[in-house]
Amino acid sequence: MAKGIVVYYSRTGNTKEMAEIIAQAMNDEDLQTDCKPVDKVKADDLLSYD
Repeated sequence: MAKGIVVYYSRTGNTKEMAEIIAQAMNDEDLQTDCKPVDKVKADDLLSYD
């Protein structure tokens, strides 16, 4: 199964909410998707995603 990630930055929580909706929609389409804030993702982490 393909693996995706939605990386976001949110000060007020609005972008986080939208990122989670996008990630859920991707999961619903059988794309294993993580949703993480940009400060928790390192460049090397992206190598494990398609």
